[in-house]
Amino acid sequence: MAPSWRQVPFRVCAARTAAVASPRATQAENSGSNPTILPVPDLVTIAPGNTTATFALNAATVTEDHTITLTAKIGATTVTKTVTIHASNISGMTITPNYVLNLNTVRCTITLDGPAPAGGLSINLTNSNNLIAAVPTHVTVPAGQSSVTFSIATYRVTRTLMTTITAAASNGGLASATLTVHN
Repeated sequence: MAPSWRQVPFRVCAARTAAVASPRATQAENSGSNPTILPVPDLVTIAPGNTTATFALNAATVTEDHTITLTAKIGATTVTKTVTIHASNISGMTITPNYVLNLNTVRCTITLDGPAPAGGLSINLTNSNNLIAAVPTHVTVPAGQSSVTFSIATYRVTRTLMTTITAAASNGGLASATLTVHN
């Protein structure tokens, strides 16, 4: 499966004496400390009359955070910028419906803030009250996807009860949602 990518904006600034734009195009030589995760074009052209050029860089989806140093060089002037490419993590969790009559099934969706890395993102689930609902102990957000949805079956209850379901991603992210089951 091909890796998925996130865009990272980057601006190359041409350092000029007295901040005057050049009447002709200027080439900026670029490099990055980790081209596998964040490929950088070798050259970027700053248009005549401008002092900057802006372009998007596409970062690979990663399983852990990576700090990358980007370098732009124009003549004898070198500018560096450090960026961090963050691993996707849990951004939310919902249970629908979250108030239900016993012996019904609800749907739980765990959402990430970006695509899951190659191999998927493993998420462990815990249930604060196993007498209310059958919650799987583990789900995986498939590679390249930003969410996973699964079913939760509720048990027969004699009075209204609540449970908190917590999702813990293998890279440290956490989210929880509450389910209320009534008779």
